[in-house]
Amino acid sequence: MRRAFGVTFVIALTLTAVAGAQTAATAKTAPRHERAALPAAEVALQRALAIFRPALAQPRFRGVARTDPRSATMVLRDLVGRLNELSPADRKVARSILARPTDTGSGNYSVARTYFRHTCPANFCVHWVVSGRDAPSLVDRAPKNRIPDWIDKVKSVMATVWSKEVTTYGYKKPRADGPYGGHRGGNPNSKLDVFIADVGRRGLYGYCTTDDPHFNTQNRLSAYCVLDDDFVRTQFPTGAYGVNALKVTAAHEFNHAIQFAYDYFEDRALMEGTATNMEATVYPTIHDNYQYFQSSPLSRSNPWYPIDIFRGSAGSQQYGSWIFYRFLAEYFTGVTTTGTFPITTAPNTLFARQIWENAASPGGTNGGAYSTEAIEQMIADQGSGDTFPDLLRQFGVANAAPTTFYKDGAAFGTAAAQNYSVTTLTAGLAGTVWTYQFEMFHMSTDYAAGSPGVDANTVQVAADFPPGIPGLGATVLVFNPGGTLTSQTAITLVNGDGTTAPMTFTEATVGKIVVVVTNGSTSFSNCYTDSTLPTFSCSGVADDDSPAGVQDYAVKFTVLP
Repeated sequence: MRRAFGVTFVIALTLTAVAGAQTAATAKTAPRHERAALPAAEVALQRALAIFRPALAQPRFRGVARTDPRSATMVLRDLVGRLNELSPADRKVARSILARPTDTGSGNYSVARTYFRHTCPANFCVHWVVSGRDAPSLVDRAPKNRIPDWIDKVKSVMATVWSKEVTTYGYKKPRADGPYGGHRGGNPNSKLDVFIADVGRRGLYGYCTTDDPHFNTQNRLSAYCVLDDDFVRTQFPTGAYGVNALKVTAAHEFNHAIQFAYDYFEDRALMEGTATNMEATVYPTIHDNYQYFQSSPLSRSNPWYPIDIFRGSAGSQQYGSWIFYRFLAEYFTGVTTTGTFPITTAPNTLFARQIWENAASPGGTNGGAYSTEAIEQMIADQGSGDTFPDLLRQFGVANAAPTTFYKDGAAFGTAAAQNYSVTTLTAGLAGTVWTYQFEMFHMSTDYAAGSPGVDANTVQVAADFPPGIPGLGATVLVFNPGGTLTSQTAITLVNGDGTTAPMTFTEATVGKIVVVVTNGSTSFSNCYTDSTLPTFSCSGVADDDSPAGVQDYAVKFTVLP
């Protein structure tokens, strides 16, 4: 499902005149490694209760357990991973949450087994009930086959999703769930089971989880999924609803079931980012995932989140990162075809699949590449000579002018350099410097921008970054008064510092100059050793983030008369 992590981010921009210099300070309360005072297993249980049994969620856990219901798949994944750390009583509660709707217990199908129905086409089974709160509309008009029309629609959509993701795109199919108990008819065979229920009342589009008994010894696990019974607009007043919601939810959640066959315990940001990207890959004319642009590197106000962040309750950056995977697909599609952008063909789905093949758990047990390593390996395997920092720099440039790069960029609603506050820079006294200062985080981009004022004829741009951090970049973009990107120049950095030659900066020819700042560091420490809930890649600590509250990056504009 689409999920989130719990810290608050704030960005502020101010201008202050100091001894002939103008300073724009970008202050960020940004994601650090979350340290919960509570045991991780208890946090996992309370987050699941907050979604599935809110009356049982304890008030004293509220600050930790506040959970975006869209995060159900990952919340349940974390609960499975911590199951054996819970007390026997809590483990019983957890198992009731993880149970299939056909199993007995609060929150599952609330009617007698005689009202259960299922149908099993080639690759999966669809389950529903014909009475009670979870029953879909029982209208059976076309075809009149004694199966509700909504169930026929679910079968059709799931068949399309399976065909696209497994047959056409080449992903593994979900693992067979084998003889893992009859579940009161909820596991009639080894096919993927999809249950229809009124999960919309909890704010859920759908979710997938596992009841594979091998979760203690294997990372490649089977799945079952639950989808809403009607996606009615009154339950989903924003975003997609009805059949369109069914389609993108099925594409997203089925992709999670596929991911479980590679590595159930892979980094959650990779799981959500690639599943959200799959929505538009399978259904390119449904743009429901555009809603996440506001929390993505395309954001107008805060594009600076690391692309590997997972937030549990206070944001949706892990969904917004889908645009990074779309960027990779379009970039390498262009490199391997015409070499021009925007591409005119559909993005090649091979590259995202290669990331998951690299991340697959060898032999089904622990090991293999974690998310960022898998991405770096995919990039290296293309033979283009690009590195992760190279592509992150290009990603920042693409997001500054999406219509220039992305195939569908004109529909994104983010005009060239719209993301940033733009300061009008006038000539003033000779040597006057406007300085933007901010923190930077690994695997992230940020921006500084200025437009020419009266009598501003020439500008020189300088970068003053911390030394010793790998993968830093500063790229100067020039836009004309109509908003068209006319040039881009990378600043050569030596120990983090570099300066451009003086550039023409007049209102007649220049609308704005934007500096794209990138921190392409992929260095992490303490991977998998921290007992707290993970925020970044490998549940580790990013080695090259700015210290908290330290604005150690500066972009300087020197405007000459």
